[in-house]
Amino acid sequence: MSEEIVQLTRWYFVTYEIKNKYSTWEYGLFCRGISATNAAVEAVLAIYKKFPDVDSVSCVNVRQATAHENKLFEDEWQHLLKKPKRKGKKSMKQSQEVIVARIIAASKDIVACEKAMVTLKDIYRTAMHQYFREHGDPGIDGGRLSPDNPEYEGVIKHTDPYFIAMLKKKRELHNARRRHSRATQALIKYQTEKDANYV
Repeated sequence: MSEEIVQLTRWYFVTYEIKNKYSTWEYGLFCRGISATNAAVEAVLAIYKKFPDVDSVSCVNVRQATAHENKLFEDEWQHLLKKPKRKGKKSMKQSQEVIVARIIAASKDIVACEKAMVTLKDIYRTAMHQYFREHGDPGIDGGRLSPDNPEYEGVIKHTDPYFIAMLKKKRELHNARRRHSRATQALIKYQTEKDANYV
């Protein structure tokens, strides 16, 4: 991508309607593109990848990120995530800026976890292949490391630390995706209530 195109790209917040055979729901995320249409289209493939059972994805709304949101994307979002001290039991409604900061933080965690998962899987596979080279591969159970099969007891013990690390990172990725989903739903709700108040 040339420098001219990079300078022309902007952040947009896009709301999609996602359908599968069980339900319909709204999903919002920040996308970058040279136009609103470009930004909305670019993210559709990522949504299909995130939700494999999706039947259709349609764009409901798209708006350009505000100047403040653009600043948040320049790594000025961390201080907004600090929880304010609550007085009494009164619940505090989060501002749009705080919700956006939550989305950005979760997005960064997702990217970091996905990269770490690739590395951990490679390490796990390498350790497994190394063990098979040194001790031989039983070649049973269709190549699966079955805990119930004593033939795989050695390789499971050898790769167990790598497997546990992979499961831990997978859980972190799952939690980051949940945080991202909750934050985007909160932003959609915030914007819906804000629009209703102007009517």
